[in-house]
Amino acid sequence: MPTFSEAASTIRNRFATQMHAERSILIAFDNATGLYDGTQTVQEPQDANGDPTPWVRLNIRPGNAFQVTLGRNRTFRNPGTVITQIFTVAGTGDGLANEIAEDVAAALRGVTVSAVRLRATSPPQFVGPDGAWYQVNCVTPFEYDETEP
Repeated sequence: MPTFSEAASTIRNRFATQMHAERSILIAFDNATGLYDGTQTVQEPQDANGDPTPWVRLNIRPGNAFQVTLGRNRTFRNPGTVITQIFTVAGTGDGLANEIAEDVAAALRGVTVSAVRLRATSPPQFVGPDGAWYQVNCVTPFEYDETEP
């Protein structure tokens, strides 16, 4: 029965492992400096030539917990949402953003990892251009249970 901290760590690890298995992409995690490239942290989303490269930000947000059983060994369900923000270079179309969104869905959709149940991942939701970047978001609900002894 994971705590929120353990559930968030499980989701981050699953996401990073699966995403880097599919493609080389930089990942920004909550309250972390820099972008993780699969082996180290870099400061700017750019390739070796200094050109901008796609990146994602993973946000893990808890929801409101509720009790699901009564009596001894009460169980509490803890829902939440994973919001994956996908950034590609503005002015290059939405094709790459949609491909990355498919990788996000493949990484998170419909799996249970260490008692954390990840549900259906939304198709990419248009956010739009912002300076040098074009953004879409994918949303994946999750839940885990905690049981009191």
